[in-house]
Amino acid sequence: MTDIAPTLLALAAVRGQNGSYRGRPAEPMTGANLWPVLTGATDSVHPADQAIGYELSGNAAVFRGDYKLVKNLPPTGTGEWHLYDIARDPGETRDLAGAMPALFKALQADYAAFASRDRVLPMPAGYTAEAQINRNGFNRSVRPKLLRGLAVLLVLGVLVAGAVRWRRKRKARGT
Repeated sequence: MTDIAPTLLALAAVRGQNGSYRGRPAEPMTGANLWPVLTGATDSVHPADQAIGYELSGNAAVFRGDYKLVKNLPPTGTGEWHLYDIARDPGETRDLAGAMPALFKALQADYAAFASRDRVLPMPAGYTAEAQINRNGFNRSVRPKLLRGLAVLLVLGVLVAGAVRWRRKRKARGT
């Protein structure tokens, strides 16, 4: 993901912002231009020893060379770290954590460094992206409509009650 913006900027012949934009501080881009890989000029734009971290809604990964350390939260994962050689096992079927404990620990340290540097926030216990999406959708879309509907019903209720009361008073006076 971090390589998409630098690639598009390079294709558009736009210089990177180097930590500032229009004279104001901005987060520096951490990705690389993928065009040399896409055109076949090179196999990779990242050195084999460079760790690249990733986090989205508590799901986390770090890539270094042919290896990937990944943790997916339930319901799609176990919430545990798994180590794969993605060059030899692209389907991620053989967890190498037990067979390569030193690399497993090193990649965990790489992820911890990424998480600290990028200020990744831990997800609360029981968090799932699906539940959060549903909560956000309800709060942003359904709840306002329900509140408007309840307000309309309340106003109508007050008007009907007022009309009934007015009519009863009128009947009681005999007019």
